[in-house]
Amino acid sequence: MSKSILVVKTAPDSPEGAAAYNDWYDNTHFGELLAIEGCISAKRYGPDNGSYLAVYEFDCDADTAKARFGAAFPSMAPPVNVRMDPPPSMEFYNAYGG
Repeated sequence: MSKSILVVKTAPDSPEGAAAYNDWYDNTHFGELLAIEGCISAKRYGPDNGSYLAVYEFDCDADTAKARFGAAFPSMAPPVNVRMDPPPSMEFYNAYGG
């Protein structure tokens, strides 16, 4: 059971860049996140309005997940064709209630 999640909203930088963006996300970035200690699942949703939503579940609290993500981030592959205006959004949440 997850104790926290990371929710990330991103989009490709253009229709022409969408294939490279999706290839990087599905075949590189997901694996990098799943390699972080405590990351137990990854799922991506979209697009409805051109943006994608990724949800990563962790078996630790949000502060620990955020620290582990931060430690792993410098060694991750750079994003490919990710729109930076507006920039991607990222939020950590602790499990709450029921």
